[in-house]
Amino acid sequence: RLDSSVPGLSRVLVDKLAGITDRDIVRGVNATRWPWRLEWLSVPPQLLPPTGAQQDVRLLLDGAHNPDAARLLRRYVDIQLAASSSPPNRRVFWILGMGSEKDLTGVLAELMHPGDVLCAVPFTQPIAMPWVQCRSPADIAAIAAAAPVDSRSLSAILQMPNIKSALEHYVTDFSRTNGWLLVVCGSLYLAADLYRLF
Repeated sequence: RLDSSVPGLSRVLVDKLAGITDRDIVRGVNATRWPWRLEWLSVPPQLLPPTGAQQDVRLLLDGAHNPDAARLLRRYVDIQLAASSSPPNRRVFWILGMGSEKDLTGVLAELMHPGDVLCAVPFTQPIAMPWVQCRSPADIAAIAAAAPVDSRSLSAILQMPNIKSALEHYVTDFSRTNGWLLVVCGSLYLAADLYRLF
């Protein structure tokens, strides 16, 4: 039955899609919202320590947790940096949390560039999912420090107890100086932790 229904279904889809133009497709793609994938957010001021300076702290959130996704994320970040009106030596402050089973070395090799800062954080253990284990910030930092990243050197490798602390540290010590792009990535569980702060 499935074999006999596919040609009929295909014909219906072709007829339905025949009126869609390239412009319609571009508009649709541009209007698509995919939470936790290349998503720009403003950190609510109440989550940040009073700095007296910057009221709106923007961050890029992406759930990239494997080398292929990290490569695409880095490509997007580089496009953002090139298009920015900030100084040409703009760098990235990465807040990264990952599962223990993920290819951390491969992800770091794709993401990190000279001068970037890596801030390792844990994510909250998902309820009723004991097979999901978070890599500790100490483990992330040790692997980052030992990883040969094409002779690239990071400005700093930091460890924080949670995403809120990492955001506060960024705002206090990094956001006041021009030239930093804040990116949170490495796990959809970490993205969920960030969303819970809003």
